[in-house]
Amino acid sequence: MRTAHSPGAAAPLTPAAATGTRRTSAALDPEVSRRLGLLRFPLIVGVVFIHAYETTVWLSGYAVAAAGQAAWSQFVRDFVSQGVARVSVPLFFLMAAYLLFFGFDGSAAGYLSRLKSRVRTLLVPFLFWNVAVLALFAFAQALPWTAALFNSGKPPVAAYGLRQWLDALLGLTQPPIAYQFWFIRDLFLLVLAAPLVHLAVMRIPVAGALALGACWSAGIGLAIPSIEGVFFFYLGAWLGVRRADLCRVDRFGTLLVVAFALLALADAATKGSVASSPLHKLMILAGVAAALHAAGRIRRGGRLEQWLISLSAASFFVFAMHEPALTLARKLAYRLLAPETAAATIALYFAIPLALIAVLAALYFPLKRSLPRLMALATGGR
Repeated sequence: MRTAHSPGAAAPLTPAAATGTRRTSAALDPEVSRRLGLLRFPLIVGVVFIHAYETTVWLSGYAVAAAGQAAWSQFVRDFVSQGVARVSVPLFFLMAAYLLFFGFDGSAAGYLSRLKSRVRTLLVPFLFWNVAVLALFAFAQALPWTAALFNSGKPPVAAYGLRQWLDALLGLTQPPIAYQFWFIRDLFLLVLAAPLVHLAVMRIPVAGALALGACWSAGIGLAIPSIEGVFFFYLGAWLGVRRADLCRVDRFGTLLVVAFALLALADAATKGSVASSPLHKLMILAGVAAALHAAGRIRRGGRLEQWLISLSAASFFVFAMHEPALTLARKLAYRLLAPETAAATIALYFAIPLALIAVLAALYFPLKRSLPRLMALATGGR
């Protein structure tokens, strides 16, 4: 049976899945696995759009901002990048924890087995990509004709001290140089803490969830790992330990989708107001459940399912490669096109990340065929 970590194919429905009866098998249910696999690529698209939000780039130490901003274009960007796309990271934390803790009995042997697997799938690619991006920045900043594109207003790599080197490679006090890998860093730290998380979800499941939920809602917590990550990882662990059927969200599917859409619109419309934060949190909770339901609405055997299953294999590669590629693409576009209207800004806002995602996804498959060992190292064997 394939899980969400091996998304190349969706397993057939079991009798329990077909009849809607309660799933109690120790194995991950095929329909749950299918839904998690189908969500991987769309969630990565969401991550890319989160990072595409800004309309300012740095060139040769000075900021260049897109002209012609308007209220409607700001609303569109807030709705997509700061609204709908913001469901991606919490749901990734929940999915990762659900898969980690599903069938976990709390034993040392079980923990070490899972830890060894996550060293390969999380820690190794984390180090690989940060070393690669650090080397790229050092090389490009040393060349006069590329230095401007690799200037972000921060000290150049050549001027790094020991602390800056460690931060760039490991993200000890801030995001690493491949900054999207803060998520992998936080996730691996939570994997290390799995025995404590397991103890909490066994002893104080409700109290733990309420306490962490309150901290997340109030913005109280450690910087590393993020309180959002801790909260949704805890929820995923609780669901995994209980072998909860994630498909049960279908009972409220239509309500969840409508609620998510309305909350996302309200969230975008109230940015900067007192109501923004609670609306945003409610939107994310509704969005996580709505996404699990929406994945189940994708027709089995249809073109969309086949397309998403195929592209899910490229998800980690797109995640790893989209920065600094996205930033470089935006710098080139702003330098060459200098968008002066709100329509031009929004056109670039959608066109650049979508084109980049398409290029990276297309690049992944020939690279995997021609450089299988290197790609296995870079993507954690995915």
